[in-house]
Amino acid sequence: TPNGTVYHFSEQCTHLKLSVHIVWEAKLDQVKYKACQICCRGDTKRDYYYVTNEGLRYHTKLDCSGLKRTVYRVEISQAGERTSCIRCGGG
Repeated sequence: TPNGTVYHFSEQCTHLKLSVHIVWEAKLDQVKYKACQICCRGDTKRDYYYVTNEGLRYHTKLDCSGLKRTVYRVEISQAGERTSCIRCGGG
């Protein structure tokens, strides 16, 4: 990904393929999530929020860029300082 710190060997890695689901506002205090810095500005009070199993943020918009992944295929030599993903890279 453009701003990522790791590289992936599988396009199906769970860090890349996000599973988005709803958390009701009443349950939000019971989970690990914090407000998304992109879509949760200003008045964000909702009945429910969008979250992922892998993420640490809750979202007010399903089309929030924080819920999207832009992935590029490159040669391993172009990974730069990135390290391999602990899920799909074995590192």
